[in-house]
Amino acid sequence: MTGLRATALAWLLLTLVACQSDAPQVVSFPDAECDGAGFCQSSRDGRRITLRFLAPPSPLTAFPFEVHLNGFAVKPPPDVQVRFEMPDMDMGLNRYRLQNGGTGRFTGRAVLPVCTTGRHDWRAVVSVESAEAVREARFGFRAGD
Repeated sequence: MTGLRATALAWLLLTLVACQSDAPQVVSFPDAECDGAGFCQSSRDGRRITLRFLAPPSPLTAFPFEVHLNGFAVKPPPDVQVRFEMPDMDMGLNRYRLQNGGTGRFTGRAVLPVCTTGRHDWRAVVSVESAEAVREARFGFRAGD
């Protein structure tokens, strides 16, 4: 009976090890609010994520934006995405993969949906994904005021 228990325990341990996720660790930067000019910034551990709206965000109108990364020494360049969401309101999936513009600069264009309740408070979640970790910064902003 001891051999059967040892075999069962070994099988359980191997199963648990095999089921471990290889997903990178998520590191959250401090939440921040964008200023009135569309400039948003958050820093952690010597790294800085900056989001800048190049035109005022407004529902149903495409607007350009860019993300600047400082202190990220990652090769190859990380995958950068921005997800737009409304706190406590399901606005669907609004995720955009950014184009690498070189030297830590990434660009994109987005279109926000209309909130039928008339709310204008949004959050941009910038995700910087590399092999070692996913770093996320959340920026609150207003759209279409």
